[in-house]
Amino acid sequence: AMTLYSDVLTECRAMFGDAHMATLSVYLYFALHFVKISKFDLVLKHVKFVQSYSKIEIEQTDDGEEDVEQEKVKVQEKVVFDFAHKRLLQQCLTTFVTALNDTFSAGNTNGGGVG
Repeated sequence: AMTLYSDVLTECRAMFGDAHMATLSVYLYFALHFVKISKFDLVLKHVKFVQSYSKIEIEQTDDGEEDVEQEKVKVQEKVVFDFAHKRLLQQCLTTFVTALNDTFSAGNTNGGGVG
């Protein structure tokens, strides 16, 4: 299953590019899937990938002109999310936080978890 998952992501990135809505949508889909199966490290990886190509992410630099030039390039590669994709990203984040909370709460109830 993980080989197929990897093949799908590789094909999307090759066919559409990283900053294409199709690729970002597939990453969001897999992020939601990984929440459901408690693969939180993969959820975080996918959310960070999506945020790195969306204009939702807020970036601040004030280290000089080189950073300003890099920011211009980064902004050109970013995608403006429509309402449906913003909602999907929010759903993913909300589900992720809820799952983390449930996991840690269950761990604390049983004497383990975060203390």
